[in-house]
Amino acid sequence: MRGDYREDSLVTTAGF
Repeated sequence: MRGDYREDSLVTTAGF
């Protein structure tokens, strides 16, 4: 689960 996709907190937490 990393936040390398988007800078959104939700996306970062979900790992999408």
